[in-house]
Amino acid sequence: MIAYIISGSGFGGCVDYVTRSKLEEKLHKEQSKGLKADERKYESNKGEDIIDHLSKDWKLLSSSGEIRIYEGRKAMADDIARPSRQRKPIKDPVGHISLDFHPDDASKMTDELMTEVAQEYMRQMGLTNTPYIVVRHFDKAHPHCHIVFSRVDYDGKILTQTTNFKKNERVCKALNLKHRLTQGKSKLNTDVSKLRGKDKIRYPLVHNIAGVYIRPEIQDWNSFLIALKRQGITVKEKTGQSGKTNLYYCTGRHEFWYKKLDPFFSRENLELKFKARREKQQAVTPDCI
Repeated sequence: MIAYIISGSGFGGCVDYVTRSKLEEKLHKEQSKGLKADERKYESNKGEDIIDHLSKDWKLLSSSGEIRIYEGRKAMADDIARPSRQRKPIKDPVGHISLDFHPDDASKMTDELMTEVAQEYMRQMGLTNTPYIVVRHFDKAHPHCHIVFSRVDYDGKILTQTTNFKKNERVCKALNLKHRLTQGKSKLNTDVSKLRGKDKIRYPLVHNIAGVYIRPEIQDWNSFLIALKRQGITVKEKTGQSGKTNLYYCTGRHEFWYKKLDPFFSRENLELKFKARREKQQAVTPDCI
């Protein structure tokens, strides 16, 4: 298992995403027109889950007690957002974490085990005293679920643990050992031939960036940018209202925040790696006197 930490500004959009809102709309339209092909592909749940929906691509596994899970997406989003409205607004109040399990663990990854792991993950990360939902997705080869929560807890405290990537790594390793799960790997180990949608762009982009980075002649940021451009990849740096600069990798009409590709690809980290590479090269081939 590996956890990808994401943050955002819109509770409604995040809840819509994890509960496959657009897919539901598509299936309802097809059903109303009497189309059968997708109805066979996405067999109706017939109200067996907490929320009646057409698609079997997702399932609500768990939620905190105050979430109005029977009243639909808007009610759930409002309930998750409630603590963040009790204080001065913060940037990216939405907590969103994807727990991705290895395909080798698929046979034992029951809803009960996935729920247990997700709740343990939140406790060990210190993501407590805040409203949340856990939603399982079935749209990919590997088992995975999404945790959506408020980054402001009931006491008005900001949950800064969502930026602690070192702790995230330690917690994942501890849970993998406890439940005998396979340690997740990065996107570089994903079989891109099985991907669809935006992932068809994202994962090959990670491969291409990594392919440029590992070239020994790439020893500074500018040469890295030039080599990326030859691969059809450009880099944008955007400064937000807080003054913080975010890095985006772009290909075609798509652009991705570096953390959604791999946290390794930050400018700060890469420049440190390039510096170490230069120093190592200089140590091997010192200047002639």
